[in-house]
Amino acid sequence: MKPQDKNQMPSVPRMAVQLPSAPDAERALLGMFISYPNIIMSVRESLSEADFTDTRNRALFRCIKSLLDDGVEPSILSVSRKARTMSLELDDAFIAETAVADDGGHDAGYLVCVLNEIRVRRDLWTHLQDAANRALDYSVDTAGIIEQVRNELSDIQSIGREHIVSDANVYGELCKIMEDNRQPETRHEGTPSGFDWIDVRGGLRPTDLIIIAAESSQGKTSFALSVALNARLQGHKVAYFSLEMSCQQLCARLLAMQTNVPSSSILTAQLNDHDFGTAYHYAANLAEHGGEGGAILLDDRPLSDINTIIQSIRSMTIKRGISGAVVDFMQRLSPPRGMSREQYMGEVAQRLKNLARELNIWVMALSQLSRDRDSPVPNLNRLRDSGQINEASDITILLYRPEAVVPYSSSRTFPEPFSTYDPKGHAMVTIGKGRSIGTGAFLCGFDAQATHFYEKPLSQIPTIGNYTTDNQRYKF
Repeated sequence: MKPQDKNQMPSVPRMAVQLPSAPDAERALLGMFISYPNIIMSVRESLSEADFTDTRNRALFRCIKSLLDDGVEPSILSVSRKARTMSLELDDAFIAETAVADDGGHDAGYLVCVLNEIRVRRDLWTHLQDAANRALDYSVDTAGIIEQVRNELSDIQSIGREHIVSDANVYGELCKIMEDNRQPETRHEGTPSGFDWIDVRGGLRPTDLIIIAAESSQGKTSFALSVALNARLQGHKVAYFSLEMSCQQLCARLLAMQTNVPSSSILTAQLNDHDFGTAYHYAANLAEHGGEGGAILLDDRPLSDINTIIQSIRSMTIKRGISGAVVDFMQRLSPPRGMSREQYMGEVAQRLKNLARELNIWVMALSQLSRDRDSPVPNLNRLRDSGQINEASDITILLYRPEAVVPYSSSRTFPEPFSTYDPKGHAMVTIGKGRSIGTGAFLCGFDAQATHFYEKPLSQIPTIGNYTTDNQRYKF
């Protein structure tokens, strides 16, 4: 029976219970985030501050998350500095002890599941206790109570599953994309590569991992720099990470592509008046106005660790708004002790693919092909160190310049269907895998003096006539 006095409503007494928590698991997970920063990127979407019950652990998670939002890699030093900036009560000793709290016997994914599960139980107890009290409040409509409980239970059910979406939502996004693509100003196009075969198929698209593979001296770096330069000239920002060349060497090659003055001469020779005037004035103009529009961003640190490169890419995406990044090249990365090179190359490729998806940019990585003196035409089976590289990629591009094959042979030509075209000053670009653009091949120009790959219609490439002699070949 309904009570007469609504102000004297009975209530459900809150039980004096110890709500579940796992502070040791929280701290072990936080220690992994500090010691192995790449781990948090794979689980961050499944965690929130509410998963941490210990006050200091919660503050430490907030600090680490803030660092990532700033594009800074978590470490004992960076966390300590950020904590002071945020006025968090986290002393250096606690941070240092937390960094080594994991004894190596835990799995990050498992710990996240544990914290999610415990949070679900806490939230269930709290919300159902509140629902029980509301059920005895006759001033509240029961339909409203049921709807609120339903919504709260739905929120609890989604804990740790924020990445799950309905296909209906995705179809709605596709409708918007199709509408946008009907108008030139809103079309969803990728970054232009400068090569028509690729660009008419959408260019370099966000979330794609592009592998550029070739034998040594075929022009992997030149091709990647050519793509980066074309993107820059179209107003895009591209990060470039070279494990072999300094910023000055890279920019000398970029300058050579734009002026046709050899990069080696720019760096070491006393240029004649014409070349000096051309290269100097072009460089001076770029130095003064180069910050306008597109840019090629370089990290000049000695790089040999994939974690450093990934963190730098993440930072440039957040702070500079890059469209894509180039890693030149994969085999220069050093595997950790105890891991085979083949296993490491596969892991690197997959991490770069995951990074592209996470940041919604394209990532281009250069990879070596094993030599085959009997059949120098490149194929996917010759990707050095790991077939997993091709498995992780969305697009795998193979480069082939017959005139650069050692030993040189004047009778070496392109394979079909390009066997009748003169290989001198030209290259064949084969898309061996094209998840988003299909497979195929095309010829392009190659300026050996400027080390520059460039678009050249097939109609402008001469067919085989009188071959150049071996001696003349080296007079570029």
